[in-house]
Amino acid sequence: PKRAWLPASIIGGVSYALYWALLQFGTYEPLAIFLGALLGSVLGQVCARKMCMIASIFILLAMIPLVPGLGLYRCMAFLAQGMYSAGVKAGVGAMVDIVMIASGLGVGSYSFRLFGRKR
Repeated sequence: PKRAWLPASIIGGVSYALYWALLQFGTYEPLAIFLGALLGSVLGQVCARKMCMIASIFILLAMIPLVPGLGLYRCMAFLAQGMYSAGVKAGVGAMVDIVMIASGLGVGSYSFRLFGRKR
């Protein structure tokens, strides 16, 4: 819905800003992705409750900047060029990032259900 675009975009920007800031401070990249996804998940849950909408609307935009598209592209490019060990290394790194996104979403959603306000 149009009324969700701005808050969802802000949540995505805040999540990515946390990820970027953690990387600048030398945080391990999967941990930075996990914490960015966790923040996006919690903020998406809060915003969904306040606007009486489903949380996936807000969470989806928060996760798009965290998706490791370059890592997946490099994996495919290396494999196509016959550089199998480099391709596997890039692919495993991308899959670790994807697992961290999923874990951050799950932990954020579960934490919000445990500690969030009850209606």
